Amino acid sequence: MASDSIVVADSSPLIALARISRLDRLGRLVRRVLIPPAVQQEIHADRDRPGAREVSAALWIRVEAPDPALVSSYVGFVDRGEAEAIALAKSIVDSVLLIDDRRARRLAERLGIRRIGTVGLLLEFRRRGWIESLRRDIDALVANGIYLRQDVIDAALRSAGE
Repeated sequence: MASDSIVVADSSPLIALARISRLDRLGRLVRRVLIPPAVQQEIHADRDRPGAREVSAALWIRVEAPDPALVSSYVGFVDRGEAEAIALAKSIVDSVLLIDDRRARRLAERLGIRRIGTVGLLLEFRRRGWIESLRRDIDALVANGIYLRQDVIDAALRSAGE
């Protein structure tokens, strides 16, 4: 991912990164991080959830509203936050969608939106030398209650040479 990228994020990856103290690296990696209002509401609705306070406090994460017409065409397929994130990413040329939900990732793929998940982002951090061990960070995610598919874990670890 290029350092001049604009990332449009769903709540889950941001909270997952915050839970393992890696959220700041996203802010170093890209030019801008945007979230739609529904994602902001999800984060604020459960401020006591581990990681939510850290995401709320990250002043470099900006809120931007997507086109309501696009959102309404995606809501039947994914939840509101994901629909807004997909719509926002679709409207920003060369943006990257940060999202983990499998159905939402498939929809984004069909729409031609570049996307990355939490594990993919950690792999990028590892490639840049910003984390020492991808395996350790993946284990920390799992220990913090973040569900990861084993095939995703295995592929990322192979790619990192771990």
